[in-house]
Amino acid sequence: MSRSFFLGLMLLVLLVGFTRPLGSYDTGLHLRLGEEILSTLTVTDVDFHSFTANGKPYAAHEWLSECLMALVHRAFGVPGLCVLPGVLVALTALLIHRSLRADGWGGFAALLFAAALASFHSSARPHVLAWLFLGILLFLQRRGSTWGLLGLLWVWANCHASVPLGALLAAFGFLERFVACRKIESLGWATAMLLVPIFNPYGIRIYIHVMEIRPGVVWVEEWQHWPMSHPGFWIWAVYALTLVTGLLLSRWRSPFDWTRALALLALGSTASRQAPVAALLLVPLQAEVWSGPLERLSARMPSLLPGLLAAGVAAGSIFLVRHDGAGRVGVNEKRLPVASTRFLLEKEVQGPLFNDYNFGGYLLWKAWPQHKVFLDGRTDLYWPQPLQDARIVHFARPGWQAILDRYAIACVMIQKNRPLAASLTKDPGWDLIYEDPLAVLFLRKGTPIPLS
Repeated sequence: MSRSFFLGLMLLVLLVGFTRPLGSYDTGLHLRLGEEILSTLTVTDVDFHSFTANGKPYAAHEWLSECLMALVHRAFGVPGLCVLPGVLVALTALLIHRSLRADGWGGFAALLFAAALASFHSSARPHVLAWLFLGILLFLQRRGSTWGLLGLLWVWANCHASVPLGALLAAFGFLERFVACRKIESLGWATAMLLVPIFNPYGIRIYIHVMEIRPGVVWVEEWQHWPMSHPGFWIWAVYALTLVTGLLLSRWRSPFDWTRALALLALGSTASRQAPVAALLLVPLQAEVWSGPLERLSARMPSLLPGLLAAGVAAGSIFLVRHDGAGRVGVNEKRLPVASTRFLLEKEVQGPLFNDYNFGGYLLWKAWPQHKVFLDGRTDLYWPQPLQDARIVHFARPGWQAILDRYAIACVMIQKNRPLAASLTKDPGWDLIYEDPLAVLFLRKGTPIPLS
């Protein structure tokens, strides 16, 4: 099996494998914001989609990627959004492969490990576009395109808040060049790379955005560590161990290689969401440290590595088809409240709504402005009070009834397995008016349903 053929096969598998029904809780949020920006040609600076943070300043720092998503939806509908992650991931893999100094089987193996980690967090959301920017960054660094890096960082700064990582990596590359060549202009370019990201609606705060949202996202699954029972934990552990082993076995690696490796491994270990980011960025280094040993092994057993990689592609494809509906389009009704939202609108249920955190984005997409949300995925907007209140209510902790009373909540749309659902079922002040395998709707006693 030639390497060119395997590259084409891998890209095709990534394109199809990362095409899947919409199931992300935040996709609807980004579509709503993107549509409004396209319609008004204005980037909003305050919230008017919720009733808990209405009028609060909010910088739409992902405005450009949200516009892209809205344009894709306008042109191709839901199927286009389902295909979008596959296109972005395949392009990312191609660009990273083109950035490799060591074009061998080691690069393919590292890419497949990174793709496996990405599969757990792939969806029609801005962070997948940021993965593409990682690939472009590595490609431009390999080509030595300084102005290209500046342009990339400006676009990135208006698409996703991960741009500080890209700016730091770009600046780090120029610092490495300065140490090697002692050219003072390299320090100037490094400074420019750090300054470009501030040209966005969030300004210089883009550099502290992650720290600002951290208190509010600690209970969000993607910002937590993978448990040892999750396959992602072991994929990441093997990937990290392989890299450290390869560096130790190398005859000599520069302090910059070790710094880059250890910093990115630390980043990837902070949360499951960060593991794909670190893995993608470390592919070139993995390829370098393992190119020699793997090429020698390939010379002795020519069919071994291609066979193992092909088996990995096949196993990954089967996993994606069985568990994530790879290659299919539509809306995943097992994750998004499609039926319950339809009921809410058809019955014209009135009154302030308390919604599940995971339902906020879809409700913004389909039920706004008839219903303003209690909260959605913008944790920085709702921190601290509404988000803290929502946590108490979600888990039916002491004081949850008082919180619903304080916000004058008339209707509750919650995941069926939440502790709150069980508590409301027993509470004589609430009536269960709708139930499906995913969601339940409760109405406060005495609240009318116009079309019931």
